[in-house]
Amino acid sequence: EYGGLPEILYDLVHKGFTYYNIPLRRGFLYAWKLLGQFMYRRQFVKRFSKKTREAFPLGYILVAQKKSAS
Repeated sequence: EYGGLPEILYDLVHKGFTYYNIPLRRGFLYAWKLLGQFMYRRQFVKRFSKKTREAFPLGYILVAQKKSAS
């Protein structure tokens, strides 16, 4: 898993404002991006994200390696 509840909330708001033609959308998205960058640098957000990762993952990563033919 990667991400957590803060990333889920950020992603939902960003997608909502991107998808719908909301007035002042460009200004809001710019401010939202700056807020996201600022918040993710905070240690308490990183800790909260890590604690909520299992219940609210933003996504999953799988690494696979093909066996070589002998």
